[in-house]
Amino acid sequence: MIEIIKAWIQRRRKKKQAAKERQAAAELIEHIEQALNLELYEWQRLYIITGIWQPPEGRRHGRTLAYIVRLLIDQSKPLLIYGISDARAYADNPFTERQYMPVPTVYADGFRRDLQEIYEQLRAAGVPVRELVFKHGRDGAGISW
Repeated sequence: MIEIIKAWIQRRRKKKQAAKERQAAAELIEHIEQALNLELYEWQRLYIITGIWQPPEGRRHGRTLAYIVRLLIDQSKPLLIYGISDARAYADNPFTERQYMPVPTVYADGFRRDLQEIYEQLRAAGVPVRELVFKHGRDGAGISW
């Protein structure tokens, strides 16, 4: 009988913890949407919180936006972008038919600009983001937040 009660208590605790995690995720998504002044698609919300990647086919569906937000809210080590090669390394590759080809320079440069802009918006709104370090030019002068 005691084992049944212990199991019931354990299930109840897990349900409460899952409910808290869902609430925290919903609040984070709402905070991100307010910071960026937009409404995310449902698949973007799922990806940002869980990492499950299910974007629709075609272009202009917000894949890069979702990828950048997830990259920035990851609380691991700082994100270091010292040059175009680093931007290429972090950039998503929208050219899925050439998945193992290098990211084009034009795309990597745009990715770097989008990354910085989204970072600044999220940070200004108080969304917890990882540190981002950009270095520009030959002298190594950089910007760190």
